[in-house]
Amino acid sequence: MKKTQLIAMMILASGVACHGQFYFEAGPWYRGNMEISTHGGSRAATEGVHASRAGTSGGTPAAIGTLLQDDGTAQVLRTFDDGYVGPSGWGWAQTAGISQYWSYDNASQYDAGADTLTFTRTVSQAQTSQRTLTQITPGAAGWSGSDRVGGAGIQGKLGYLLHNTEAWSLGIQMQVGWLDGINSSFRNKSAYTEQVMDSRWRTTLNQGETWAYTYDTLGNPAFPAAPYDMSDPSGVGPMMADRPDSMTRLTQTQASSEELVSRSSSTATSLVDMDVNAAALVLALGPRFHWQASKKLAVTVQPAVSLNLLDADVSRRETFRRENGTVIQSWADSKTEQDWLLGAGVQAEAQWTIKNGLYVMAGGGYDWVEPCNLPAGPDKVTIDLSGYTVSAGIGYRF
Repeated sequence: MKKTQLIAMMILASGVACHGQFYFEAGPWYRGNMEISTHGGSRAATEGVHASRAGTSGGTPAAIGTLLQDDGTAQVLRTFDDGYVGPSGWGWAQTAGISQYWSYDNASQYDAGADTLTFTRTVSQAQTSQRTLTQITPGAAGWSGSDRVGGAGIQGKLGYLLHNTEAWSLGIQMQVGWLDGINSSFRNKSAYTEQVMDSRWRTTLNQGETWAYTYDTLGNPAFPAAPYDMSDPSGVGPMMADRPDSMTRLTQTQASSEELVSRSSSTATSLVDMDVNAAALVLALGPRFHWQASKKLAVTVQPAVSLNLLDADVSRRETFRRENGTVIQSWADSKTEQDWLLGAGVQAEAQWTIKNGLYVMAGGGYDWVEPCNLPAGPDKVTIDLSGYTVSAGIGYRF
């Protein structure tokens, strides 16, 4: 508003100083079909912000060195694949480390020459664990937008007639104008996306061992034939050692398997909101060709070169969020710019004389102005003030 008042005062002051072959015109004007466009990037992409952490959480089960939890020294009941040996129910036998409480299934277990009885024990264990594999697939970063806008304001023209005849005249004129409301908004523009895939896996580790337990049969010459079973700890039967003389691991196996438990995917999107608010002060200078079509009607053509002072404010906000609405991170950027831009244009007007040098006019034309590029975060905003013009007003010849 202060700039508008200043322009009006400049125009009025110039008019007061004029005399003779001068004219002064003032009124509203409009410039349309100007363009505000942007080619943008993404803060989320350039700063490496992700919706989740890629990689694996959890783990796989670790193998155990040996599954057997028995060192052979305990005086306890031991059950095997092919028999069992337990402590005797008689106290004196326990003290002596011998027992009649045992059984075996196969003749091959007994070695008469070595006076030993061998048993086989199989032990196994299964471990399970879960892990989550997170994979991130990024999309392309960037967005663009374009908006055709218009601006309205007031303008004043002060001119001097260099050559004047009854039918036509040639003059030179200066134009001062103000355009406001050159505004545009971009909303919810997708600047970057990430696809997040979570896969849950269950790993099962199966381990197995086979052990041989060898017992001393105490040289018993009447050792019972297989199969033999003494199921009563206090019964009467042949004696043998109640603890093994040796323990040997025969086999060891290990196998793992995996199965997919679940899989889910989600999308995170970075959205941009941008506001551009601009105004322009226009200073133009050029000739004016005036043709008097009739006593009251005249037509003018006014080419000119111009200087355009662009005053622009750009505000940008980017929000990176998951599809459930959770905000991952947000950024705010702003830019204020004032820049002088070269331009040129042409206008044509029709004038209608009222009386005594007072007239009204209306017209239109086109102005070309060099574009202005403004940075706003990772985006480039281009404001092109070129566009058609429509004007009206009142004038007075001095």
